Amino acid sequence: MLKKTDKNAMLGYIAAIAAIAIIVFLIYFVLANYLTTSFSTFKGNFDSAPRVAIALTYTNVTQLPYLTDCLTETSYMIASHGRKATTMDVFVLNATTCTYSITGIGGQANITTTSASKCLAVARSEPSIFLNYSSTNSTIITPYHMYVYGNAAYMEACGVASEFS
Repeated sequence: MLKKTDKNAMLGYIAAIAAIAIIVFLIYFVLANYLTTSFSTFKGNFDSAPRVAIALTYTNVTQLPYLTDCLTETSYMIASHGRKATTMDVFVLNATTCTYSITGIGGQANITTTSASKCLAVARSEPSIFLNYSSTNSTIITPYHMYVYGNAAYMEACGVASEFS
């Protein structure tokens, strides 16, 4: 027969284990919903935002033609389906610098260069598409950001643009 103090200790352990299980479940549920989501959720958030961004990231200039063609095609598709070009920020980033138009892509060209971290901070603060040159082709979608990684052929095909048609 268990003493009253043993019963209380056992109940305490059971309660602690149950609380840990609930916390782990909630963390998993919350993270699963915020780390990845469906394209339709992302697109809904993207379409309803007052400003959006497309960020192109490269490590050497030989990657730029594939990425800029996909960037151009994607921004055109987005603009042709109702998004005003002046509400789209477009950033071209390498490891240290970022080139962009202060007025968005629809205004008079007012190109400037700043640090990559400043552009990334803006891009992360609004729904964004990140086009990244990579040897591995993949896409990660969160409620407010879509990260597209691809090699030359993948970026040349630019499947992301057709998702906005």
